[in-house]
Amino acid sequence: MEARSAVCFLLVLVLLGTPTASAAICEHFSTKDLFCIKYLCRGFCHDEAVNLRGKHARVMRAWCHGRRCNCNVCH
Repeated sequence: MEARSAVCFLLVLVLLGTPTASAAICEHFSTKDLFCIKYLCRGFCHDEAVNLRGKHARVMRAWCHGRRCNCNVCH
């Protein structure tokens, strides 16, 4: 009976998958400009993300707050 329980447990692990160590790392950065326009801000965030973190970086959110362009980037 105990062997059957172990096999069932392993089968459940295989079917559900195991956690991986490749979880995305997200960070926030901002810049102070003369003014901030949202579509320009998103482009800025994308360029900075690629320059800083490589081509696999993704802009999750870009927004203006006053003169600051804020970025949430995951890689």
